[in-house]
Amino acid sequence: MGRKSTIPEIEAKIGEPLGDFMRKMVHQYKKPIEIAEVLGVSKSKVYEFLDVFDLKALLKQKSKEIPSDTPGGELKIIMDNFIKAKSIGERSGETIKGYEQSFKQFLWWLENVRGEQPNLGAWNNLNLQDFFYYLRSETIRWGIDQKTVAQASTVLNYYKKFKALGFWMVKQELLLTNPIKKVETPQVKKRLPEDLPDEDIARLLNSFGDSWAEVRNKTLITLFLDTGVRMGGMAGLQVDRIDLDTGWGVVIEKGNKERKIKISSKALIQLKKWIELREPVARCKGLWINHDGTQMQQSTIGQMIGALNKRKVSEKRIHAHLFRHVWAKHMAESGVSLLALQIMGGWDTIALVQMYASAYTTERAWAEHEAASPISHIVE
Repeated sequence: MGRKSTIPEIEAKIGEPLGDFMRKMVHQYKKPIEIAEVLGVSKSKVYEFLDVFDLKALLKQKSKEIPSDTPGGELKIIMDNFIKAKSIGERSGETIKGYEQSFKQFLWWLENVRGEQPNLGAWNNLNLQDFFYYLRSETIRWGIDQKTVAQASTVLNYYKKFKALGFWMVKQELLLTNPIKKVETPQVKKRLPEDLPDEDIARLLNSFGDSWAEVRNKTLITLFLDTGVRMGGMAGLQVDRIDLDTGWGVVIEKGNKERKIKISSKALIQLKKWIELREPVARCKGLWINHDGTQMQQSTIGQMIGALNKRKVSEKRIHAHLFRHVWAKHMAESGVSLLALQIMGGWDTIALVQMYASAYTTERAWAEHEAASPISHIVE
């Protein structure tokens, strides 16, 4: 009579099939000695289970992926590999920086607040949930007084990044399921897009002088308002990718996607004025240059736009994306179809386009209210 199998007893203890449990442990880079401690069995028994469930080859493969001299560093290595994969997938530089920053902060929190080693087992729904709670409840984060707690929209941004990482880990067979699926999705209040009244735009454009830098900056704002191009696309715009006769141009925006733009005749007049000043100084193909002829960085353009708030031309805070909102507003109000607006704005889906359209055509729709209301017909 053979020995009684210990597998049913162990499965009752861990609450799941032993084969699934063993596979999960191997995918999480657990060593046989670590698995033995969790199961309360000998190391030789673990090797027996590895053989029973045909997991020895997988264990060997995983041992090569994670260097043995970096105990507890699995999670950082996995995050680095994820970022490399996204870089190969030609994600924008800003997107990559966003991933790097968010992952770095999670690892800091894990070690300094949670007191856990950054191994794969720490990537679980409870830690993710507590990290989001940390963002929404603590003003002192990353060891620095941030003055206020993180906004819901900020937490949602982290959530989306971690969700992408989790699904990638499942795809790479590092995890069986994405733990973030068990975490509540942060809810953000949907607000109408910001607007900048036409009179404020006029005051802003009239506030620029005739100096070299003022002409450049006015031209930049003019093209923002005329084309609805995103900040990244505008910063990378090259002079040789614009036809000054027709106004057609090509920008490269988020996701490294090319899209065509069309500059209006009045905006072309301002652009030609800037290019005439630019040519004697330029040392690159970038449309927006510094005084030394080098290309302006996106951060420098952002700082310039932020400084426009000192001119007090509007009660609204001026920022680059606000110009895209204004552009979308005018397109929607002029009756441009949703499909045309989606193509012109470079949106992947029509959902955001519908939000712009509904926000900015509301007044026109309600303009017919007085005549159409039943109260107008019934009440004398």
